[in-house]
Amino acid sequence: MSHSITNPLVCDTFTAVNDLLKDQLVKIVSDNSVDVATLSTDLLLGFVKCDTPAGCQVGVQVAGVICVKTGAAVSAGIQLTVNSSGFIVPAAPGDCVIGISKEAGVTGQLISILIRPAKI
Repeated sequence: MSHSITNPLVCDTFTAVNDLLKDQLVKIVSDNSVDVATLSTDLLLGFVKCDTPAGCQVGVQVAGVICVKTGAAVSAGIQLTVNSSGFIVPAAPGDCVIGISKEAGVTGQLISILIRPAKI
């Protein structure tokens, strides 16, 4: 499927505490520093824009629409959280949510989502 994103993207820059992979979800761990989020109860910040080694500056998309890799099968129109590898999966009650899927996808597929942090 072709993905065309026409909205402005809201990104910010942080220091990577550990190596980060593109499309991983991150959380703030100290002043202007982020690490991969691995628990559905983590306060989710946004998505890593490119592979980044520890100690370097990393761009994180915190709002808008983004295409990211799934960590499990995802249906369209559902709320999403994070798995233990830092990728998006369907959310359950009590999870912190990063956004809503705009389309369905299988594990490892790129899908379009609307970033809209919340807790359900």
